[in-house]
Amino acid sequence: MKLIDVLGITLPEKNNETFRKIELETLYHFDFKHHQAIASSVAGVIQTQTPFSSSKNIVWNIAQQLNNTQEVLSINKSLKEPLVLIYEMKEDETLYSNQLKIEVKKGIKATIIEIIKSQKKESAFIFNREISLEENASLEYVKIQEIEENNSVIYNVMLHQKEASSCQMHAFEKGEGFVINSYDNAIDEKNVHYTLNGLVTLQKEAYVANIIQTIHNNEHSMSHINIKHTLKDKSTAIFKAKSIVNENALYTKAFQNAHTILLSNNATIIAQPHLEISIDELEASHGTTTGTLDEEQLLYLQARGISKEFAQTLLLNAFEAQMYEAIENEYLKEYVKTHLGVSYV
Repeated sequence: MKLIDVLGITLPEKNNETFRKIELETLYHFDFKHHQAIASSVAGVIQTQTPFSSSKNIVWNIAQQLNNTQEVLSINKSLKEPLVLIYEMKEDETLYSNQLKIEVKKGIKATIIEIIKSQKKESAFIFNREISLEENASLEYVKIQEIEENNSVIYNVMLHQKEASSCQMHAFEKGEGFVINSYDNAIDEKNVHYTLNGLVTLQKEAYVANIIQTIHNNEHSMSHINIKHTLKDKSTAIFKAKSIVNENALYTKAFQNAHTILLSNNATIIAQPHLEISIDELEASHGTTTGTLDEEQLLYLQARGISKEFAQTLLLNAFEAQMYEAIENEYLKEYVKTHLGVSYV
């Protein structure tokens, strides 16, 4: 089957600014041998329903056209340990889809780890994640994607947050595959906190695009988007972030940052931060930096007997450390460091 042949699935138009410079045609036209609706790994906790949420995001609708069943994970009590969701490709040339709604009930504090791994040939994941936080709920969510060469992922997140809720998302992208991540959050209630931290570590001809839209519609809300990239070989990263602050969103705080280290002359970063602000009573900023490892710092370390390779490792560890340390839950932090082989020297 080809995605382009599935009823209701359309390619983004060429003048669609959101998907400009994002190449979807190869994935849409690839002829998969199989399609499989993959189930989540938390046995006995997840219910199923027909999905009811729609999105203006074209890629969100792909998963719904493939699979009209949505799993529901409802968290109504605080847990001592994080829930762990693991998705792994089992077959070559197979398209896997999954739709999951996560509900965190009023006043509940939850932590989740999601691991997406691919070790097959010419296979793809297409996932939708609808996350709903009730009043005073708190969620810390870690997503680890390790995507091998010739595999693809489309990963969509839609957030709904009630008053005084807090969502912290930490996304770690590693590998050599093709990935598009889309994060949408319309903040309609007061005192909502939303943080998205991302670390993108790519090599060979890997391609990762992060498309992020946050709309502030009410008072005293905060969004903080912070993505770091380290790019080797011929890898490509795209950062497209749009934060909209409407006139009812007084005293909002909206921040965007993207920082990139290029480890090869052939690596590419396309960074497009964007703010649309309709009021004066707020704090907002955006910025991007792109460069290589600091030569003066490398020379300083080498002058003290440290090899160039080890000096580069030291500087890269320092660059990436902030993203690991931003994880508040100590169990989550240690799990991620262990899983990704992180060691600070």
